[in-house]
Amino acid sequence: MLTGLREAYLLEPDQVMRLCSAFSARCTELYIHLHRVEGRDRQWRQVRTQQVERLLAELDRQFKFSSRLVEVRRQDLDLARG
Repeated sequence: MLTGLREAYLLEPDQVMRLCSAFSARCTELYIHLHRVEGRDRQWRQVRTQQVERLLAELDRQFKFSSRLVEVRRQDLDLARG
């Protein structure tokens, strides 16, 4: 996921939004599973908090940025049409 996100700048904003959506769904699934097992093994808490949560935050940031780019492009198209 980190590699895919690192290369997201090569994609169109709508593609980045789809990528973020897919990765976010998977991260949420991992978050839930890690939360369940950390009661038995505390080492998984670090994975959840230091990796999955941070990746979710970055995915949210990238999604918002891409969403703004889509909106800017939409406004540019509206202005070009007159």
